[in-house]
Amino acid sequence: MTNLEALLAECEPYTVSSKQAEKVLLDIDVQPDEDYTSEKSIAKAAVLIISRFLSLNSESEGGFSQNYDTEGLKVRIRTLCQTAGLDASRYVSQSTISDGSKLW
Repeated sequence: MTNLEALLAECEPYTVSSKQAEKVLLDIDVQPDEDYTSEKSIAKAAVLIISRFLSLNSESEGGFSQNYDTEGLKVRIRTLCQTAGLDASRYVSQSTISDGSKLW
């Protein structure tokens, strides 16, 4: 399996073009056609790609459409960040839960 194939698999079920995946791999100095050996690098590339989907609710092209569960996407990004050793707050906002005691 190549780095490009590994990245496309890591991004599933989100649809990512091969050109976009190749560009991101090259941006982080990973050769797309070399054998996959670094889970950390592929996770980093996947974060860079799928974090872009947070700005979309859905997309459609021709007869194909895809809706995004942004909360599920955020969980996936946080998991990938943990694998890649990245600070997830750079890619997704951390939600805070208020107990209502400090409303005023």
